[in-house]
Amino acid sequence: MLFRSLLQRAEQMLAAQGTRAPEIEALLAPAQRLLVDNAFWTGQLQGLAVYLAPGQLSWYRLPMAIEEQVIIGDRFIIRPLLPLLTLNTHFLILALSQSSWRLFDCTRHSWEEVQTTTDLESLAPEPDLPETRKPLTLGSEDATARADSLRYLRQVSRDVTSVLPSANLPIILAGVDTTVADFREVSDLPRIHDQAVLGNPDTTHPRDLHAAAWALLEPKLKATREAAGERYQQLRGQRDQRASNDVAQVVAAAGAGRVETLFVSRRAEVLGHFDAETGEATLTLDDTGTDLLDLAAAQTLVHGGHVYASDEALPDEGPLAALYRY
Repeated sequence: MLFRSLLQRAEQMLAAQGTRAPEIEALLAPAQRLLVDNAFWTGQLQGLAVYLAPGQLSWYRLPMAIEEQVIIGDRFIIRPLLPLLTLNTHFLILALSQSSWRLFDCTRHSWEEVQTTTDLESLAPEPDLPETRKPLTLGSEDATARADSLRYLRQVSRDVTSVLPSANLPIILAGVDTTVADFREVSDLPRIHDQAVLGNPDTTHPRDLHAAAWALLEPKLKATREAAGERYQQLRGQRDQRASNDVAQVVAAAGAGRVETLFVSRRAEVLGHFDAETGEATLTLDDTGTDLLDLAAAQTLVHGGHVYASDEALPDEGPLAALYRY
């Protein structure tokens, strides 16, 4: 079993570093118990990340395969998980029908429903609209139905606002064209995508809603990344100090919250030390220290920046490139 083999490797690496056997046993014991936990191994996905520290065990099922590795250090490494952690692949789907709604919190590889439906019949009548906002219809029954529909959609917008995971996430609407158009008219939700998944969401599996929404969102995300890369190259060409590929400088800037956008290699490694008190980073010439690329990515995310981790070429030579806020 691969997991057992990796635990054995971790034990050997800890012993080689001089860790005492009782300490190794105590540290690895929670992970060892997972080996015989049948429920844990049920429903595993393509990848698995397990983090261990004294008195702490965290694990994450991953919808993508990652490199098999054991890393021992003074902090948790996140770079293998960056494709799942970065905000540029985090979005929402709001599925709308005339009697219910569902909100899905999504990444590139996953979706999770975060809110139950709202019943149209439970909504109280809304005060009369101003004359300029009243819908024009041919009959009183049509006018009443449309007023009820708009009232319901306004309430949905208010309810969604109260449960948004973040106001900065793009929202993809899913529904029939008339419902989507009416919702755009009455809602003040931020960052509603200009395209929608059209059709009846009540009869569409969330998997298919997710795939269709991602197909709409991906081109815009790629364009945003390309624009950031072009801006980086422009600033570098102008010798503007707001663009840098100096690892030590970028790590220090990330720790200070100055990095707005970071491009980083998923596979390269640059070891060094970071002094949180002085804010200075230094590279080491041996195999000691922490992975500064991972640290730069973590600090960029902590301070609300964007991280693009890639196996492909970066906008500049070297394992990272950064755009500074100032």
